Amino acid sequence: MMESEDTRADGGRDGGAVPKPRARRFWRWVAVGLLLFAFAVRGVGIFRGLERGVQFHPDAPRQVVALGRYLRGQYIWYTGSRFHDGYPLFLNRFDEWIVRAVRGVARPVSRTMGRTPPEEHPSLDDLYRWTMILRLLYGTVVVGLTGWIARRMRWPPWAWAGAMLLVALSPTSVAVTNFATGDMACDLFFAAALLCCAGHASTGRKAWLAGAGGMVAWAFAGKYHGGMAAGMIAAYVALASLWGERRFRRFLGMGLVSGAAFFVALAVAMPQWVWATKRTWRDFLRITAFIRDYGVSDAFLARPWHERAWLAFSSNIGPVLGALGLVVVFLSLVGLVLAVRRLWTLRRDGPEPAAWRRASLAVAAFAFPWAVILFSVSSKLHLHVFYFSWLYPVLALAAVYALVRLVLRPGAAAVSPVRRTVFAVLLLAAAAEPALTLHSDLYYWRREDSATLSRELLRNPVLPGARERRLREVQVAERVERQFLLEPVNVTHFRNRPTAVLSPDAADWRTLAAPPVPVIPFGGEPADWILLNGPRLPRCDAMFHVPARARRRLVVVTHEPLEACWVGLQSGRRPALVRGRIGGAEFAAELAADDWTVVRLEPRPARRRGDEGRSGQSIYHYPITVATGPGDAWVRVLASPAEVEAFRWFGGDPRAEIGQVLDGTDPDRVEELAGRVRYRQGNAWSHVPIAPETEKRRLRLGNGFDVLPAGPYVVEAECFGLAAEGSVARFRLVDAFGRPVPGIEEDFTVPAGRAPVRFAFAKPFAPFECAVEIEALEGKIAVGDWRLGPDVRQVYEAASADPPPGWLRKADPAPMRASWRPVDAVFAGILHVHEVAWPDPVIPGRRQTFGARVSLLRDHRQFRELEVYLHWYAPDRRQLLSIHLPTAHLQYGDEAVVPFEVEVPADAEPGEAAVELGAWNRRTQQRFRPELRGAAMQGGRRRMVHTGTGHIGRPAEEPAP
Repeated sequence: MMESEDTRADGGRDGGAVPKPRARRFWRWVAVGLLLFAFAVRGVGIFRGLERGVQFHPDAPRQVVALGRYLRGQYIWYTGSRFHDGYPLFLNRFDEWIVRAVRGVARPVSRTMGRTPPEEHPSLDDLYRWTMILRLLYGTVVVGLTGWIARRMRWPPWAWAGAMLLVALSPTSVAVTNFATGDMACDLFFAAALLCCAGHASTGRKAWLAGAGGMVAWAFAGKYHGGMAAGMIAAYVALASLWGERRFRRFLGMGLVSGAAFFVALAVAMPQWVWATKRTWRDFLRITAFIRDYGVSDAFLARPWHERAWLAFSSNIGPVLGALGLVVVFLSLVGLVLAVRRLWTLRRDGPEPAAWRRASLAVAAFAFPWAVILFSVSSKLHLHVFYFSWLYPVLALAAVYALVRLVLRPGAAAVSPVRRTVFAVLLLAAAAEPALTLHSDLYYWRREDSATLSRELLRNPVLPGARERRLREVQVAERVERQFLLEPVNVTHFRNRPTAVLSPDAADWRTLAAPPVPVIPFGGEPADWILLNGPRLPRCDAMFHVPARARRRLVVVTHEPLEACWVGLQSGRRPALVRGRIGGAEFAAELAADDWTVVRLEPRPARRRGDEGRSGQSIYHYPITVATGPGDAWVRVLASPAEVEAFRWFGGDPRAEIGQVLDGTDPDRVEELAGRVRYRQGNAWSHVPIAPETEKRRLRLGNGFDVLPAGPYVVEAECFGLAAEGSVARFRLVDAFGRPVPGIEEDFTVPAGRAPVRFAFAKPFAPFECAVEIEALEGKIAVGDWRLGPDVRQVYEAASADPPPGWLRKADPAPMRASWRPVDAVFAGILHVHEVAWPDPVIPGRRQTFGARVSLLRDHRQFRELEVYLHWYAPDRRQLLSIHLPTAHLQYGDEAVVPFEVEVPADAEPGEAAVELGAWNRRTQQRFRPELRGAAMQGGRRRMVHTGTGHIGRPAEEPAP
């Protein structure tokens, strides 16, 4: 491709300043770095969706099943379907050879190490992972082969490194790596064939030509269009043997060697071409015609061939060249022109054979992509641009060849730093376009696919009768519950293919300004996207959970720019310090336990991607990041003022303008819709029957603790009385600490046999994390199907009630017989204790209520280990009593939700005492020095704060005097 006198400067000789061995080591490390970079970018997101059973490319299941059959020894099969019979699957046979070798070594090694050896046949999940990992390795090998080709052609190191960089950045190459398909066969084996041609050009040995013919056969057996590479070898052989010296015998010998190797390798890859030639040929013609005309209308096929060719060419040439990169495409054309010019010059000057062969290969290789592109874009109407990824190494080599020829000074013994700088600048300019496209692709590769979103919505349905349809088939917008339009047409074609979930109730939900019922998180697997199109439902996919001391990153997707949006924040059993940003707008909030707030933001989109060609809609992305500690937080994106008012109403705020939500709605229809939505439900048949005086006397509905906003609810459970004389069950609401919520419980008599139970209750906002618990008081009870949902009628009645019902408040105040005593002290800069309360008198041996009103000043990793303690001291400083209050159970709001009860030690000595308060870490036993803020406590230097006096009465079993 470049003659040796132009490449004497190998990148290490620049005036003799850098020793040659050191330069070689440097470029080896450059090659390793480029390979690692290519491996890293190709490995982003290759396993996404597999754990949920989602595949994004329709060809992947066929490929994976083929690998499983090969590993079981089944090499030929027919299905009678044109989707399968005749389809080339050799890459999976190549996979089989590698998998067998690796597993053959792994078995004895596992036995030697005393571990369980791999199963005889891999599972389907393992087959998918094997396939994806091998595609990842093949894609990385292609990058290495590109550099090896350039090196075989005696290019300088900085030139072959540039070619490797361009291929490593190729979005089309990354696309075929991320799908478990056979398209990688063309990339891998065509690059290997080109390397063999480069080996022949450098040495003249016919064995290299045999290898090239064999690799082309394997490319053909992996994907039929890979067979077009035979044209490149034929052109190279003709130029190298006929044009220069017109040696027909050499041409015939080279052609026979490569042709014979082609047929031998094809017989190894697809033996059916030998023993079932007629049927294989018929299947080949049928499937190629089927693939060519797939999805094409009869009207198009009825057109004359030249009209079909022009329509296909005009619709395909732009996307194909754009996906390959316009700068690289232009430079590759320049490289082809320069290669032809150089070949013509060498023919006139009579060069050495090796230089002539390299120049001939340059012309044949650089012209080959254009022949393939022109033929493909004019012969098939619906083309996927990633099919041309196998041509990218040649385009990259041609582009770098053009840069080198343009900046090198012919005949120079070394390349000046100025010319190297020019080469580097031009190379970076050429790499900028694919790098930007790849950056956009990786943005999507590392996030879940729209197929996963639709699958999760259908698996965890929120609307009855929901079904999935391709977005292009959806014309009635009122029936669309959600559309998954995440990005415009992309290089991969199959990634984020737009789908829509339709529902007969979608239009009714769409007419509601906001859900007139309490909203809970959607559930299911964590998502990467929040789509604000479609209606908001009682199970809301715009609401997500952020665990304590964690960070969640999602992207809000809209089809109209957001002038403003609101973020609703809610905390659970522990206080939460929440920080985040959406669209560059930052927010922060300090939430007490069981608290909420609304933050208004004016975000700006991170990207706007027009998509008028497919749906007539634009796409706006607003990244949202939320971090919290030390407690959990639930975040909801609110897109309208009506949603904000509904959020406040069901947060227990009677001042919310609920009229924006309820006006103009039909209570009967809303009740019907809400009754059909899956809110909270389950089947408890797997639970052991509950009975009193046994280890299993309580049953908690659901998995763990759910979050329930304020509002009226109904639990409908199918109970079974297992005692002949009947049973008694108590339904109640418990908080996340397992403590009963005062006033929310009811006893039901369950006769023998089946008996439905309806438990209606109204809960304030706090406690936000809770669960419905069933306790057997008498007899023996089992619970079957159950459902928890909002009581829509009570919601509408509450809107007009005067005074507002009890659930329209954040919390029920806890009964405290003693008055609160001020403290106003801060411990360790973490915990601010405002007030403390204890019973008067304190009775030894009795369960009594204690409390402290505190606030959290900052996050702390050991928050759950912190405790506030109260000590009672006699006048002579003898300690009479010690009470410890875990911070997780303390009161963070204005009103206590559930009183914290403590078993007072029975051996506490009665008498009057001074009460002092402190804080410590119960694990490390470190006591914190208080920062005293009250005027009466200035100057205090001890570890405790005096809070007043108390009285310890006689033990509970002794009557009071």
